[in-house]
Amino acid sequence: MILGISVFAISVLVAYFEIPKLRNCGTKGNVSVYLAFLAIGNFLVIWRTLGLPFLNPGDWIEIVMRPLTKLLLSLGFIKA
Repeated sequence: MILGISVFAISVLVAYFEIPKLRNCGTKGNVSVYLAFLAIGNFLVIWRTLGLPFLNPGDWIEIVMRPLTKLLLSLGFIKA
């Protein structure tokens, strides 16, 4: 748990110095993408330090694609 908190504190410190630089570039999209990846990274590190299992990336893709495939099959855009 201490490791997760320390990684989060370090990432907040890095973001404190990096976000103003990104804002000065004039694009808010860069800040959004930076914060999104920072949040995902922090979530994964904390998840890992708690000892919780990760899903295989292939399983994540299957979870996302299964409803989309069913929708496309029901609409007739693809055939089984």
